[in-house]
Amino acid sequence: STRPTFLGEPTFSPEPWVARGYEVAAHYASWLVPNAPYVAKAAQRSARLVAAGWSLRRLDELGSFDHALDLFHQLSSRAFTGAFSYSPLPLDGFKAIYAPFEGRVDPRMILVAMGPDGEPGGYIFSLPDILNPNSDVFIIKTLAVDPAHRREGIGSWLVSSAHAVADGLGFTGGGIHALMWEGSHSQKGAPDL
Repeated sequence: STRPTFLGEPTFSPEPWVARGYEVAAHYASWLVPNAPYVAKAAQRSARLVAAGWSLRRLDELGSFDHALDLFHQLSSRAFTGAFSYSPLPLDGFKAIYAPFEGRVDPRMILVAMGPDGEPGGYIFSLPDILNPNSDVFIIKTLAVDPAHRREGIGSWLVSSAHAVADGLGFTGGGIHALMWEGSHSQKGAPDL
């Protein structure tokens, strides 16, 4: 493929590890997904959830970036507890991963689904491909939904909304759904990158 490496994409081969006796425990894939199918569903998904009392908030509506990271850590900790090979990450480690994005992301591309009770039910962390600033493609780095709200369509709503926002901001080449564990519900049958 002639596609440039996107931000966060692993570029190493597992072969040296396998040659030393390690076994591959899981596979991950990233997909470039067109915006149009998601944009078409965004309004429909939004109408149903808004009628039920849900709302979307952008990063810049959450207060400080540091406060948003506290919220994202709490949601991620709950959302990924049952995920394959999950290990809890302390707040300071989580912030060390996300803090470098402060000032480099468009706050309109990072969305939080707020429940009827005013509590966050999930978030999506999307960003431009910082390694390829002239690209018309964006990256969905993280999608997390609180287990209490699974099967309510929150994750699909966040993904559809992220595609709609990104498309409106000029990222018309689609979104890279990055590094999803093969076999997870998140994959939805999109083609490999």
